[in-house]
Amino acid sequence: MIGLRILVIGSNGQLGRTLMSIGKVGFDVLGAQRDVSGLGREYIDLDIQDWSAIEQIFSDMRPEVVINSAAMTDVDACERNPEMATSVNADAPRKIAEACNIIGARMIQVSTDYIFDGKEGMYDEDSPPSPIQEYGRTKLEGERGAIEVLGRDLTIVRPSVVFSNLTKNFVSWIVDSLVKGERLRIVNDQFVTPTSTNFLAESIFELIKRKESGVWNICSSDRLSRFEMATIVADTIGKGGASILPIKMDDLGWNAERPMDSSLDCGKSIPIVGEQTFREMMNVLFVNAG
Repeated sequence: MIGLRILVIGSNGQLGRTLMSIGKVGFDVLGAQRDVSGLGREYIDLDIQDWSAIEQIFSDMRPEVVINSAAMTDVDACERNPEMATSVNADAPRKIAEACNIIGARMIQVSTDYIFDGKEGMYDEDSPPSPIQEYGRTKLEGERGAIEVLGRDLTIVRPSVVFSNLTKNFVSWIVDSLVKGERLRIVNDQFVTPTSTNFLAESIFELIKRKESGVWNICSSDRLSRFEMATIVADTIGKGGASILPIKMDDLGWNAERPMDSSLDCGKSIPIVGEQTFREMMNVLFVNAG
């Protein structure tokens, strides 16, 4: 399995960057993204909306596994521009799957907890999806399109509230705000199972090694409100939580509706990839990393 050639699409995103870093140990990892100026030869210029370019690159590079971590993830922007969201989140995964099918490559499609309506929470891999906004709808369509093309040569990974210390995200925003001494208003009635890019990337490579297919929830073992997340972040970086104020989802003027409880049940994946709490994930990224 060592030396397996893996193509990471969306290698400039927060998950993509982690996949490129971790994957260099034990794999032949290539990155595909828009604008590779200044990067090494292991990066390839690719617009995932250019279908002919996808087929050409796959034909030239002959990856054995393709990880699609590219997506339009701004939930409100997806609501404002459903055509773009459909192109990136729905059409592109199908086209990538078709290109994989041509060369006999396996595919990992990174999805989201937002394919669920949030009325129940702790969704497992067999829970029926019911998205309530364009982001979730298009990501679900991307799942289904890839499945239709590849069947058992596809692995779908569903995380929740992905965060890292590399790019802007919910956790890094909290850290930056607390360091600046700002007061934060965080919802205490939206529940998630946050996922660090480190844990997610390591889990994806483990699934690849084992040639696992199907749907996998990859996330922390904690079901937390966003407010609880913020207090753990504050405690981890030694800033205390006195400046974090609880509010309700209705207090925010979101353009797109959000699920109230999109938490995921990761019981299926624990025997394969292990288990981490949100606090443990925070320690890896913000304490152990210095």
